[in-house]
Amino acid sequence: MAGSAQDALPLLPNSLGVVAGWGISNLNSSSVSGDPLTSDPVADLGMTSDLLQYVKLPVVSQDECQASYTSRSISYNITDNMFCAGFFEGGRDTCLGDSGGAFVMEDGVSQRWVVFGLVSWGGPEECGSQRVYGVTPESPNTWTGSRNRFKLPLVVINDL
Repeated sequence: MAGSAQDALPLLPNSLGVVAGWGISNLNSSSVSGDPLTSDPVADLGMTSDLLQYVKLPVVSQDECQASYTSRSISYNITDNMFCAGFFEGGRDTCLGDSGGAFVMEDGVSQRWVVFGLVSWGGPEECGSQRVYGVTPESPNTWTGSRNRFKLPLVVINDL
């Protein structure tokens, strides 16, 4: 048996992972009303999906992840136990309502899907904006041992 999942499948830049969720799929067609500090943006938009959706996202280098959030007017702290995923040019992305969904990658050796973290947050810009990556805490440093508990058998659905 190979070592831990972390040893078998490192988070390398450009590695593709999959996130699934019922989050908002078209933020551009609506606007949030009310007090942004007390209102629920997902409920206000009322646009969460009735169908489970998924998106394949590449892991972003730690340097690019930190640089993209350092350049913002609001202070963001990307720590070493977090990683970013998304496309520099934007487009496909997670959005409001997807938080808590697992970021998974297939381990080529064991043929199992491994949870690397849970979708957490992104910048204040619209979902899918250029150089606005989703930020995910890595599972080993946030919930000790979870990576091994959440190994799942490989299930291919429509050849993700």
